[in-house]
Amino acid sequence: MSAAKIKRRLSDAFSRLLGISKKRASQLIPANITSGKAYEAHVLSVICEELKHKEGCTLILKNGSNIVLKTGGGGINRNYPWIEVRRNGNPIGEIFTDIYFISLSHSLNGGSSTPTPGEYHELDIVMTNHGAAGMPRHDEILIGVECKHTEYNKSLLKEILGVRREMGYLSGANNTIFSKWPSSNIPSDPPSCLLVYSSSNKVSTYSAPGKTFGIEFTHETM
Repeated sequence: MSAAKIKRRLSDAFSRLLGISKKRASQLIPANITSGKAYEAHVLSVICEELKHKEGCTLILKNGSNIVLKTGGGGINRNYPWIEVRRNGNPIGEIFTDIYFISLSHSLNGGSSTPTPGEYHELDIVMTNHGAAGMPRHDEILIGVECKHTEYNKSLLKEILGVRREMGYLSGANNTIFSKWPSSNIPSDPPSCLLVYSSSNKVSTYSAPGKTFGIEFTHETM
């Protein structure tokens, strides 16, 4: 599929899900977007679709001063567009792209100093508590998403298991803020949902640990 066709499909999806014009939706997508970033944008549209139709959420695009989605890792930067998630008229969270989060290990080390490079980790898409700022703490994450537009393998599995460990403790089932999607309960404390989307059909080969650690693996083509 050509880059122009991919961008048109993404623009149509964001226009429909966020209730904005197709022109404005088109401006969300960088002109020189890579295939990997296009896949992340596609997965973002899938996340929005699920929240809207399975959770009954309303999605509102915030900040149009710099309309292009953030594509470089860092803390929350509200100079870039972000998405407010509302349910029954009340804000329940916010969605950002390419965000570093502060790890559980940093919290266990006291949490008072500036995190070292080993104490924060990047997620492609995050839904945080309403009002989170900077690098969100592990306990401010409601949904974390990793997007892999590449062949899925054991190294990527080990990577996501490490991310899960830095997001919370393995525990019995704890209730999330969600009623249906991604899950109403998660074996983690705090109960954050961790999702992996991959364009590789091999992702299902590595999905078994998800049953234990509360990671949802999905084969999603673009």
